[in-house]
Amino acid sequence: MAAWLNAAHEGLGYPLRRNEFVAEVNAAIASGDRQTMLDLAAELDSLNNLGCPL
Repeated sequence: MAAWLNAAHEGLGYPLRRNEFVAEVNAAIASGDRQTMLDLAAELDSLNNLGCPL
């Protein structure tokens, strides 16, 4: 949820935009591969911990 909110806020400088976020999540789920989903979860967690400029 945090990654979605970060991607939706234009002023945060989050590396993913909403459309990119949705595409990556959909692709991971569609793969049906557990490791792909876990890798994406780890990537999103890392992006969420970059810091906040506000």
